[in-house]
Amino acid sequence: MSGWQQYVDNLMKWGVLASAALLDNTNGVVWAQTADFPVVRPHEAATLARNFSNPSIPQDNGIGVGEQRFVCIKADERSVYGKSTNGGVITVKTKRAIIVGIVASGKPPGSVAKVVEDMADYLISLGY
Repeated sequence: MSGWQQYVDNLMKWGVLASAALLDNTNGVVWAQTADFPVVRPHEAATLARNFSNPSIPQDNGIGVGEQRFVCIKADERSVYGKSTNGGVITVKTKRAIIVGIVASGKPPGSVAKVVEDMADYLISLGY
């Protein structure tokens, strides 16, 4: 699904993300990612997908993306946000995808959330 790479590249052009990926929201298979996106193991991808249907998972256990751990600061059926001492993570679910954006150090979380949420709105408008 290399056509998905253009969406990841578009996320990165704003300069507020350190890395990003698009995953299938049913099984967590990575569709596209930046070269430096953390390796997400299958059980982590499955947990990322479950976070939207059961917000208590990230609220109780935090959010794991590869070796990085984040404290959950928001979780609902659409968006799960996390923070760490070095940045944060924004995950947003669309009809078929999960967009994962790792916040670049020193970037305002609100700007990052807007970029990722706007991409989600666009994909939803296309039926994804």
